[in-house]
Amino acid sequence: MELIDSHCHLDDDRFDGCREGVMAEAALAGVTRLVIPATTANRWDKVKQVCADHDGLYPAYGLHPMFVEQHQVVHLRELDEWLEREKPIAVGECGIDFFHSRVDEKWQRQLFLEQLQLANTYHLPLIVHVRKAMDEVISLLRKHARYGGVVHSLAGSQQ
Repeated sequence: MELIDSHCHLDDDRFDGCREGVMAEAALAGVTRLVIPATTANRWDKVKQVCADHDGLYPAYGLHPMFVEQHQVVHLRELDEWLEREKPIAVGECGIDFFHSRVDEKWQRQLFLEQLQLANTYHLPLIVHVRKAMDEVISLLRKHARYGGVVHSLAGSQQ
């Protein structure tokens, strides 16, 4: 059976010396394809390079809510350009995370909603991160998401 890891941050610098070993172990377990979601605009190049250098790795580009303080309005415009030019497999990692604080609540919502709209524009699924914002994320997904995806870091109910 072939398995796909839909969420693996193999672009993390901590894997630079052992990425091939991690991929070999995954293959032994039957995981032959891995989706590598970006977290910030400054990681998009690294995700692109890691995926280009290794068969079976597929990029996703997004703006992760845990790094909300790093995201700027210009990054949304740049993300639009990346999605059009690079043809990733998904938009993400995106979402809403109120676990630590709700200080950037409005900005997180805006970032998530705009990434939902970009996913629709490019007919792409989403990689969604959500903590302490389940009702809001579900509501936004029901209203706006058109191409499916995966949700992780989920602390919601089975519904």
